[in-house]
Amino acid sequence: MNFTKAIALNQLSQDDLKEIQSSLNKLGFDSGSVDGLFGPRTLDAWADFKESINQDDPEFIEQIGTSSYNALVKAVSEQKGKVHDFSNKQGTIAAIRYECDRQLLTLSRVCRIKAEPLSDKLFS
Repeated sequence: MNFTKAIALNQLSQDDLKEIQSSLNKLGFDSGSVDGLFGPRTLDAWADFKESINQDDPEFIEQIGTSSYNALVKAVSEQKGKVHDFSNKQGTIAAIRYECDRQLLTLSRVCRIKAEPLSDKLFS
């Protein structure tokens, strides 16, 4: 997609909107079905994404331009190959830390959770 100026999401072609929806879903921003149709779930997912990259000015929340599109592409490319293992505590903690870092939250410093066997806590 090439932008000469920012445009509203609902003015994108169906194929372009499908690309946006697919990217948002890959990043964990639930835009619903990848159908190329603009609706409230797509708007909410886009708003959440823009908030995560500090572009959440309410006046422009429905718009997409060069900087927000490039940020989306970059986020998806950084996410490729990043698979978290939620089958165990250590993998879940790693996923939480990764997401905190991605969202620029300081929780990864504050919440250095030491992995301890669950059974120790249950039976003490």
